[in-house]
Amino acid sequence: STALTSLYCYNNSLTSIHLSANTSLVTLFCNFNSLNSLILGNKPALNEITAYSNSLSSIDLSVAPNLTYLFCANNNLTSLDLSNNILLQSLLCGSNPITSLDLSANTAITFFNSPSMAISSLDLSAQTGLTFLVINSCPSLSSLNVKNGNNSNLTNFAAYDNPSLSCITVDNPAYMNANWSAGKDPATAYSTVCPLSALAASLNFDGVDDNS
Repeated sequence: STALTSLYCYNNSLTSIHLSANTSLVTLFCNFNSLNSLILGNKPALNEITAYSNSLSSIDLSVAPNLTYLFCANNNLTSLDLSNNILLQSLLCGSNPITSLDLSANTAITFFNSPSMAISSLDLSAQTGLTFLVINSCPSLSSLNVKNGNNSNLTNFAAYDNPSLSCITVDNPAYMNANWSAGKDPATAYSTVCPLSALAASLNFDGVDDNS
């Protein structure tokens, strides 16, 4: 039906969903299925996708330019192209083997909850309204930049259990150490510039590297 605006089909055994004819769809809940194919088609009104706990290896989101909420965790996604989703505010894409994540176009993101990925770097410096961040348990993560000018707006910060992450780029290391010391591994430093020099790290430097 072209008039369909909401579809709730979670907790089934569906392996594919084809929605090209449902051009008025606004909300899609298809989590807890066995989906390996999700064909959206042109979706100018689509605002929310909840598709976690499936078997998706890819999803074309370029057809949903007005998407603001995406929950696609616990799938088989190795990449996620969000370049056309500039209105996206909430992103939950953890527990996927995603190796890189470019969020340079998604400056409206305020809520990012995506642990357990295969990414090596994450840059959230353009997300000036960010309030919620979870990016823990990523063994390959070696670069994290949250220096967005508004770290004082954070209500949640979790970037621990990242063994390759020695330095997190932030606005004010003193503020982050005072308010979010438990949000990182003990061996990881908050700094205005990363990576820290070997000397600075060995001296337990306060995070402001004047020589960089």
